[in-house]
Amino acid sequence: MTDAGGQGIVVQWGVDQCVIERCTVTGYSLIHPDCIGIAAGRFAYDVSVVDNRVECTQAQGASAHGISLDSVFGRAICERNAVADTVGFGIEVGFVTDGSFVGNTVKGGTRAGIMLTSIGAADDRSYASNLRVTVAGNLVDGSAADGIAFYMGETTPAQDCPASSRIARNAGYIASSLDRVIDGRRLYECTTSGLSGDSKPAKWGATVLNESISDGTSTWTDRGATNAEIEISANVIRNVAGRGVFLTRVQDVAVLGNTVLNSGLSGIYVAADANMYEITGNEIRGCNALATAGNAGIIISAFSGAPHVAKLDGNRLIDNGIAELVATDSDSGARIDDRFLKNTSSPTVAFGVAFYTQNSAPTDVVRFTDPNSALPRIITVKIDDANTTLKNSLSGPCTLRLIGNSDYVAPTGTLVKFRWDNRMFQWIEIYRGDDTARAAVVDEPPGGGGAKRGARDANRGDP
Repeated sequence: MTDAGGQGIVVQWGVDQCVIERCTVTGYSLIHPDCIGIAAGRFAYDVSVVDNRVECTQAQGASAHGISLDSVFGRAICERNAVADTVGFGIEVGFVTDGSFVGNTVKGGTRAGIMLTSIGAADDRSYASNLRVTVAGNLVDGSAADGIAFYMGETTPAQDCPASSRIARNAGYIASSLDRVIDGRRLYECTTSGLSGDSKPAKWGATVLNESISDGTSTWTDRGATNAEIEISANVIRNVAGRGVFLTRVQDVAVLGNTVLNSGLSGIYVAADANMYEITGNEIRGCNALATAGNAGIIISAFSGAPHVAKLDGNRLIDNGIAELVATDSDSGARIDDRFLKNTSSPTVAFGVAFYTQNSAPTDVVRFTDPNSALPRIITVKIDDANTTLKNSLSGPCTLRLIGNSDYVAPTGTLVKFRWDNRMFQWIEIYRGDDTARAAVVDEPPGGGGAKRGARDANRGDP
């Protein structure tokens, strides 16, 4: 197919079991703007787009995507396609369920190489968002924007994922008719507003499409499955002008084992409204070469009271401009990767397992915001100043329950360990001591024996 005035190949509106294979599309959207090389979806099921070639350098408009799979609600396959020089996205993934986007090559283009999106406009509210989608083994090379980008939701705060974490923690909240929240992999719209108490509605997260539930004052309506179980893995992203991997308004996404080389901005960028994600085993090299402020090898801007699952592990970062790895508080811009914000009563523990205080004035620490999921978790806090008092509480979400049920004026150098209790929704103190004492016992297995082993090894002459 060559030089179409509008769409190249279109298979949409209720199609069931469709294969688009070994086609070549060169030139499309040459007269009518925002048409697509290969478009499949719109309430489709079981669509396969495999081994095709799409090229266009003269398309009209800003959204002339190379390949677009939109609203495919059961088994979407987009594999081994070659897309070059698109005006829009190289490959667009929108409202896809059970999707496999594997082994594609996207070169050049003026917008993101691969874009996962779910805009959530009024006409789309009953759509399923991206659910169980894998983006793996793709090559994105030379895009003028981001490499792989993930945008889910409105352009306004109405659908910020973090709202649901307040409800999930049984914290009080005020619902307005503009609120749309994500919980239990469902999207809810507040259809009757009011002041809500300390409990979320029954069946929250277990409803079906258009079912309404109430907490007594506010009514929420289920608008469909939301983005969840997304994996971005083993992709090679190089020479893109923007960010290698860009995550905004995401929930439940894993970024695993990708290689990002020479992106103009950050290798991996997580925006402040992200929620539930893992970034593990990626190699980020030579990114942010122009040392643009607000970018790094990996940069995470954390909504201070919101992200409740965040895992960083085993990433390799080399020569990435200003900094390799930065996590910041979205409100103040202060770094929170391993330290508490100064002089705050509710510091965040969104990232990592060990933190230190840096209070310059007398500070009562009342709670640790973000219990980092409902799973068991232990964190260590080092008191690195003489101004911190840990406040004991017998109840309240994310508050501290201390040994002896009394406040603790913590001296400099003290280590205090806490365990998250999902039944009480509190941080329970399980250890306190100085740094030297911890070094001697913290890694000792039950029953001791470390000193005896050391003496035995010394007598044996082991190095």
